[in-house]
Amino acid sequence: MQLVSSRVRIFFAFGIALAMSLGNAGLAVADSNIIDPSSAYQAADHLTSLDPTGYDVHGDLVAVYASQHLRLYNRNSWQLISDLGDAGYTTSATYNSFVKFDPSGESVWVGYTVGGNVNDRIYQVTGLDSAPAWNHVATLASNYELAFSGGAAYVSGPNSTIFGADNAIWQLDTSGNNNHTLIASVGGFAAGIAFDATGNLYYGTNLGTDDRLVTFSAAQVAEGGKSLFDAATLSDIPHPASDVEVDSAGHVLFTTNNVDLYWNQLGSTLGMWNGTSGSGANYEVIGEAGVNHWYNAVRAIGDVTAGGTAYLDDGGAWGSPIMGLAEINPTPAPEPSTLVLVLCGLAALAWQRRRSRRS
Repeated sequence: MQLVSSRVRIFFAFGIALAMSLGNAGLAVADSNIIDPSSAYQAADHLTSLDPTGYDVHGDLVAVYASQHLRLYNRNSWQLISDLGDAGYTTSATYNSFVKFDPSGESVWVGYTVGGNVNDRIYQVTGLDSAPAWNHVATLASNYELAFSGGAAYVSGPNSTIFGADNAIWQLDTSGNNNHTLIASVGGFAAGIAFDATGNLYYGTNLGTDDRLVTFSAAQVAEGGKSLFDAATLSDIPHPASDVEVDSAGHVLFTTNNVDLYWNQLGSTLGMWNGTSGSGANYEVIGEAGVNHWYNAVRAIGDVTAGGTAYLDDGGAWGSPIMGLAEINPTPAPEPSTLVLVLCGLAALAWQRRRSRRS
């Protein structure tokens, strides 16, 4: 009887230690309708009552454009801070193309496209903590994404009203003249852009075949007038890119979407370049989704491999969006004290088994 009760106590203690270990490890069981993360990451969805068409993160703030309103949320509590309204020129044929904080976090830049792309405006929203003001700073046809580097704003978009015109990257002219400077002609459909801390530009092609993750050096950006042939290839990517992002540690993240000839969505991927340059699949998969998903913007706070966070929105199938934003974090390792408990439990089990055999 004593032997049985001793075993029960040991198994009970071991079970508690194991449960604590698994709980602290934060097993990557996806709590997300947007992404099925790899074992190294875990995910959860927020703002699931909203269908974001554009968003960005900065510090503790999240700016989200949904239902023709730009709103600020707290990134930790996900509580609404303020409703910043809208530019006021929108119609039923007007679409939000991007949302981007400036580097200081004191203003938000918002892009719009309209039917025919004849009046595609970019606004800077100031007065985030008081009285918001929507300032029309530029017009660029078919604008898709905006990024900052060295105090200047850069936009990905054809700058053309012709449907299917090849994509390009521009330095934005905010003087009112809209004489935007061509940085690089990259071809294909539009996709997102990002810069690292030293001014290198990153882009994922959206050509439909032989798509890749590329970079233009800061010197090439300063020179302008480049083409895709001037870019260095970092990696082949599985499907056409939608967006790229660079985290605080220099990790390059990208989103891709796979479609058939009829534009049915077959699957989406969130990946990260592994640091090896050249042709081949030089990336790791952070997470994926199957049919009827469409990954859009990816954003990052901190080092996404070590305590930082990536964010992702999903356009879903045509007319059936996947609501909210996914928050993606590295799966935390077990606490050392928990590992000690597990090892002690295993040792106790081994000792008890050896003792029972002797008796």
